[in-house]
Amino acid sequence: MKAGTLKQVVAYASPAMATAFILNPVWSILPGVYAKDYGFDLALLGSIVLIARVFDAITDPVIGYLSDRRRESGGKRGNWVLLGGSFFVIASSLLYMPTLPVSEGKVLFFFLLFFLSYTIIDIPHYSWGSEISTDYDARAYTYSIRTAFVFCGQILFYLIPLVTGEGEYNAETLRFAVFFGAVLMAATLFFSRHFAPDKARESRSLPRRPYGRVWRLITGNLPLLIFVASFLLAGMSLGMWWGLQFIYLDSYLKLGDKIPIIFITGDVAGLLAIPLWFLLVRRTSKRFAMLFGIVLNVVMILACLLVSPGVSWLAPLVIVVGVAMASSNLNVVYPAMVADIADYGELKFRRDVRATYFAVVLLTYKCAFGAGSGLALYILGRAGFDPAAGEQDAAAILGLQIAFVLMPVLLAVSACVFVALAPISKARHSIISKRLNREPSMLAES
Repeated sequence: MKAGTLKQVVAYASPAMATAFILNPVWSILPGVYAKDYGFDLALLGSIVLIARVFDAITDPVIGYLSDRRRESGGKRGNWVLLGGSFFVIASSLLYMPTLPVSEGKVLFFFLLFFLSYTIIDIPHYSWGSEISTDYDARAYTYSIRTAFVFCGQILFYLIPLVTGEGEYNAETLRFAVFFGAVLMAATLFFSRHFAPDKARESRSLPRRPYGRVWRLITGNLPLLIFVASFLLAGMSLGMWWGLQFIYLDSYLKLGDKIPIIFITGDVAGLLAIPLWFLLVRRTSKRFAMLFGIVLNVVMILACLLVSPGVSWLAPLVIVVGVAMASSNLNVVYPAMVADIADYGELKFRRDVRATYFAVVLLTYKCAFGAGSGLALYILGRAGFDPAAGEQDAAAILGLQIAFVLMPVLLAVSACVFVALAPISKARHSIISKRLNREPSMLAES
């Protein structure tokens, strides 16, 4: 396999642990904490999240384009990761430890700064991994290691209540996360900076076409457009489910004291499943592996309809474990698929714009995820669901079932149609790689 050494891949992937540690609270507990501790309205918070995610998505292609341009002129992806990681820590301190009173304008500004800094680290980091490993299977291996660090970061965050003795997630959890996250980010950035190569392959010296017309590089890449369609639907589905997960467990099922162990167990299961997903990719294909993960996710989400207050906490534990395993599948497979799509684009357009392609995919996902989270919170708010109430009425429970189960399942099933249409198989990628490594004069015939 054309891959970096284990040390190089680990060094590259390590900042993902710090990023996941800091990012995790935004989707897992921040809505519940803001509603319970700061008295923030859920519908208003949903609108703010939607606006922030749309802004976040708009900045993705900008950062991707600048990263590609800088790389072409001899710049390093690692410099972007260092810059983004530093600002990410600062932005998290503002969002997770807001000064009182917590106004909507202040929260919106903090969200915008938070997601901008996240984009600066995330887009170049994903692109960097596709340069370290260029083989079909080697990329799945590289992104498996990266996904393992993501889950380690999430697990570390979920351990905070057990470390602090709080027993549950609250505003104090977020304060602890800021300080520990800063230390973790500094350590992993140092390791990555000194031991990860910025590019493991030699330049192919392809004959160049004008760098402009970026829009043509996107719309002319059919495999990219098919993948984007699948991610639009899958992103909305995941956004709706993850956006309400904490509220579902804490305010509906009244399992606040069990949430830490549920989340930790789920992420440990997701971490342990990573080698299985890598083996599934090697034995079958990335397309089949991704379809398998989506189907697993659908089954687990539907199981939520069988769980109600008073049922043993082991039931939601099984559901969270299944969803976490499906999540690890997505994180292993999708960046490897995008890297292959970028190779196809490089062959077709004579330009390596992989950061731009990653940006387009993540733009789509972030918009969809944010829209899904915002829509779910809005539906819940309009249905009269009150996180601080002791019991919910029938209308509130119906709103929860629609936003947390039925709509996410419908969207996920629709995504499967486009995933099944993904055209780049292992054999086709092998042909693409061989043609990319030929002499420029031979490439001119394609």
